Amino acid sequence: MSYKVLFPALRHGTVPCLAPLSCLTDSDEPENESKGLKLGAADYIRKSIHVSPLKARIDVHVALLRAEQNEDDVESLMTRII
Repeated sequence: MSYKVLFPALRHGTVPCLAPLSCLTDSDEPENESKGLKLGAADYIRKSIHVSPLKARIDVHVALLRAEQNEDDVESLMTRII
């Protein structure tokens, strides 16, 4: 299934997906990368894939999610204290 169909369905469906979405493609057209990012892709990865950089990209997204969650937790705690 094309990310052009899948991403909007995931983002705007009955239960929206809040997780970062990555686009994995064999297309090297710059306009496709722009479209993917505008549709909500957090990352745009072109084939051929090398495991080490792919793992590093995933680790970055996981770290960003954790930092965001920690920020939300601190804000929630501060709201309850004040």
